[in-house]
Amino acid sequence: MNVDNLYPSNYVRSEDLKGRRHTLTIDRIAVEDVGDDRDKPVIYFKGARKGLVLNKTNAMVIAEVYGKNTESWSGQPLELYVARVNFQGRMVDGIRVDVPALSKTEEAKPDQKPNSNLQEDDLNGSLPF
Repeated sequence: MNVDNLYPSNYVRSEDLKGRRHTLTIDRIAVEDVGDDRDKPVIYFKGARKGLVLNKTNAMVIAEVYGKNTESWSGQPLELYVARVNFQGRMVDGIRVDVPALSKTEEAKPDQKPNSNLQEDDLNGSLPF
């Protein structure tokens, strides 16, 4: 029995991505107590049960394209993938985010309206989380 199954998480973990990139649609961002005595931003996606605790690196990647106002992120596409990252002096699997490539006519601008050309089926497929 896998110990992770005994203690399920409310938040996306690198193992949840199963080595694949997942393109999702941002639903909302909430600030929550994630269990380490500090409130942190959590990004929720349409069609997914778990939220992603948003670290500063990932937040800045998103803000660079969609703007610093998190309210404007709702409805925007976002890719989640696993990358090796340095955490407390050790290399571990971590979740990173990327903005899906947009065509020249769809280039993102900060605080833009949601991308209406993407189909929901293209974004959410079958999610393991």
